[in-house]
Order: sequence, then structure tokens, then C-alpha cells
Amino acid sequence: MTVAIPDPAARQRPDFPLDAPDDAAFAARIPAIAAYLLANFPGLRGLQQHRPHFDPTRDRTTDPIEHTLEVLAALDTRGLDPEDAHILRAATIFHDVGKLLNPLNVRHATDSAAICPPYLPDFGLDPSACADAIAMVRDHDVLGRVCQGRLTVDEALDLFGTPRRAALTGRLSRADVASIRGLGRVLPSIVAADTAVQALFTARRYSQRFTPPEPTAEVATILGRLVPHAKLWLELSGEIGLSEWRVALLEAVARTGSLTKAAEQLAIPYRTARYKLREIETHLGVKLLSGQSGGSDGGGSDLTPEARELIARWRAFSLGLDAIVAARFRATFAPSPALDDAP
Repeated sequence: MTVAIPDPAARQRPDFPLDAPDDAAFAARIPAIAAYLLANFPGLRGLQQHRPHFDPTRDRTTDPIEHTLEVLAALDTRGLDPEDAHILRAATIFHDVGKLLNPLNVRHATDSAAICPPYLPDFGLDPSACADAIAMVRDHDVLGRVCQGRLTVDEALDLFGTPRRAALTGRLSRADVASIRGLGRVLPSIVAADTAVQALFTARRYSQRFTPPEPTAEVATILGRLVPHAKLWLELSGEIGLSEWRVALLEAVARTGSLTKAAEQLAIPYRTARYKLREIETHLGVKLLSGQSGGSDGGGSDLTPEARELIARWRAFSLGLDAIVAARFRATFAPSPALDDAP
């Protein structure tokens, strides 16, 4: 069933604001919103939708107006600044008006985005806010398409454009899916897709090459005197299992064949070396030395196969760290050429 699109020139203006102290207060305006939608888009009343919209209490699918009101009741604007809350509420009101053209069209979001622009300024939204609301209406099905395998997370990120718009659209999508009775099983996937999009935005931000600005006079005086250092260690249940120093102790035992001689090479007391060795074994839960330690001749010790494997894995893991740190340091803290050339 297809219904003609109403003439926006004859539209009825809203008699309710988008502002509200909280979501409960805005939900109290649902009767007024229902009247607004029915006055402007009467063809939405009674439209049959996809089967997931079936409501046993009504013994039929909810129509787009009923569904929109349920989404508004589920909408979460906590933590948003007032303007973003207004944009999110406006987008939610219009997210399904495109079903006038075809209530069974899975790409109705595009139709909704084409219909709603003349109505948005009536809510006091400026052109930028209107553009955001239109984009959110258009893209409110993007996370669903990610879950269906029709879009990748990268493609979804490019469609959303900014983390803010993605986050706002994600709130609409979550409320939308949560309100469709037959899609309860899909909600965790929508949440996961939303989280993945935000994580990719973060990853892309930190993957961009940093071009340091010209330093201030105060910072310029210290750039040439800074020296980078980095420490790396591995934890197990909150306790240090391996570190550069601990691996060096094990390697010293392998070279000297004795924990006593290893302590001498590292210029540490034998008691400290023995304590650290036992600590490492306790934290990792594996035996690292075989043989005897101590005695008049210093005893003899060898590494267990597990110790040698851990050393090899550590070296493969930590190889090149100093070079990476040095390169990042040069890219961000190195004196500018202008300072190097100064007399």
C-alpha cells in the first residue's frame, strides 16, 4: 500500500517543544506528538508493517505512528547537551514517515529523510541542527545493515561522518530496535555494531600522523633537553610476571650457570636475586630454574624449557620498542629546524 505524501505547505505546526527536563517529561508529550503526526501524516495510521512489528495485544502489527511513539518512550537522551537532545528527539519523530511511500520498504529511511526537511525548522532547529537530524533519519538503519552483513563497520563510519553524529544515530537505532517486539534478539548485535563504530572512530583518530605545531617560547627552551624512556612489563592477575629486568636476570643465569654469579653480574645482592626469582615463579605459576643454587662454589643452575620459551617470547614481543619510542619522540618533541639552525 502506498499513500500520497502530504503537501508540507499545508502542514500543522507543533504545539509542543523539544525541550524537556528529562526523558520522562518529554514522554509525557506523547499524546501531543501523536496528534501532530496524525494531522500531518494521516496515511501512516493503520499501515501494516513487517511481521517483527506484530503486537499480540493488538493482534496486528503496530502502525508507524504507534511504533514512533514507542520509540520516543524508549529514547535515552541522558548526558546529552540540550541541542543534541532536541536533534535526537526531532529525528525520532520523523524517522518512519517515509513508510508513507511503502511500509514494507527496508530502505524507508532514505524516503523519511526526503520527506522531513520542511517540517524540522518548525521545531526551532537551525540549519546545522536540521542537517544533523536529516542525516540521522537517513542513517538510522545503518547499524542494522552492519548486523546483516550489508555494510562493513568502515562503511558505516564513513556514512555517519563524525563520532557525534554516529553516537546520536546509535541512540535512535537502539531505541528503534528495542521497540520492535520481534527483534529483541537483534538488540545485542545493534549495540555491538554501535560500539564497534565508536571504537573505529577512536582508532582512526589515533592512527593519524601528528604534526606538531610551532612550539611556544617556553616549550622551545626545553625541547632539546628532553630524553625519552619507556618501560614495558607483563602482568598476570595484577602482579608483574615479566619485565626487562626480570628477563635480564634469567638471561644472566643462562650465561653464568649460577644464580649467585648472575647476581654478581647484575650488581645486586644474592638475596634480592633469589627473592625476585621466587616471586616470578609464584606469579607465573611455573618453575624457571633447575639445579642447585648457593654453596661454596656458588652452586649450579640452568633455565627450564619454560623459562627459555618465556625469554624468547619476551624478546620477540619487545624487539624494536626503543626504536618506536625514539621515532615517536622525534615526531612530537624534537626541536624544530628553526631552533636547530639558530646561532
